[in-house]
Amino acid sequence: MFNIIKWVQTLPNWVLIGFVIFIIMFNISISSIISNYILKYYRVTKSKEKAMYRVRILSQYFQGFITVVSILCMELFLVPLLKQIFESTGISIYVTILTPFPVLVVLAILNQLILYKTIKEIRETTDSRKEQLGSLLRVLAFAFIPMIIYFSIMFFLPRIFPKNTNFYNILIIVIPILLVFLINIIMPFFYKNMLRANELTSGELSSELNMFLAKNGFNNIAIYEYPTKKSKVANALVSGFISKKIFLSDYLIENASSEEIKAIIAHEMGHMKKKHLWLRLLSILTFMITVMGLGYGMEWIEMHFKIKIPEIPGIVFFAMIVILYFGFIYLYFTRIQERQADEYVLEVGIDPSVFISSLMRLARLNHTVMRFKKLDEKFQTHPSYTKRILWIERKAGIQYNILDFKPN
Repeated sequence: MFNIIKWVQTLPNWVLIGFVIFIIMFNISISSIISNYILKYYRVTKSKEKAMYRVRILSQYFQGFITVVSILCMELFLVPLLKQIFESTGISIYVTILTPFPVLVVLAILNQLILYKTIKEIRETTDSRKEQLGSLLRVLAFAFIPMIIYFSIMFFLPRIFPKNTNFYNILIIVIPILLVFLINIIMPFFYKNMLRANELTSGELSSELNMFLAKNGFNNIAIYEYPTKKSKVANALVSGFISKKIFLSDYLIENASSEEIKAIIAHEMGHMKKKHLWLRLLSILTFMITVMGLGYGMEWIEMHFKIKIPEIPGIVFFAMIVILYFGFIYLYFTRIQERQADEYVLEVGIDPSVFISSLMRLARLNHTVMRFKKLDEKFQTHPSYTKRILWIERKAGIQYNILDFKPN
């Protein structure tokens, strides 16, 4: 790896720029191939659900892998260029650290533009490219700005406070934990702006839902409606550690009955009742402390046993820990929480048949398959609709005869 880096640094600028352009063009080609393949697949199967499932599988695994490799390669070829541009300013390393963010934004925008017509034909959506890009950019900004703030503070911290002092050693442990905690507490206050939501304050549905919340002990929780009719997204989510809010998409409100919406809201209430947001934050903080502990442990081993742990294997070791945790353990943890939230829906007295109907409604409105492949399900935050419905049937002791699906 060291030889590759040295070799890249010897290349002329026009070659480095050529490599960067090649990587971008390669990603455009992959997106185009996926788009054309999905469109042909849809026209043969005539199944919106199967086509969208193929889109997700290819995007999450195949294209996801290519994107990660592309970002690593772009970083490799851009580093020499960035060093030349920012060397005199003393922030070349900082710029290098932040490079993956704009690269990922560019690749995401290109992929969205290429897939636009395919998704439009399959799902019959009516939002424009501009509207889709606006939504994508808001989501990316919401995800990346906290990360950029975090990396910026961690980069400049050693340049503000003297190293190898007790105060610095405390800061380098406390600051990352405090930053992650504060970012998670503060960011939900911006959900309303990101989703362009308005509070649902009038109408029969608003009164009915607020009465339902109050009846179950959830007072002073605002319900918001956000626009998704053009993109045909039916969804609900809960946010906020301090000021809790429930967000419902207007496409869901328009196409589901009030009883089904209550069942969906009861699921979100389950997340609040069982403190799932706090538990997720605690799990992330615990993971951070564990990784930091491993890092200091490796430094202690190097110092006391007079050995040098190779840099590349060390980076690979920590990367594998991150992948193992967020790729498997954390997802398993969230699926358990989804099951607990489903259980709460039954606890508050929602008719099991209505709850099952609401899940099927979500699947149909979003053109989502009912059943996931067994391995694929292990990489999702939610169990498949089939698994959730079968669990509800067993828990409630009923059989929902309308549910007549075939494995995909």
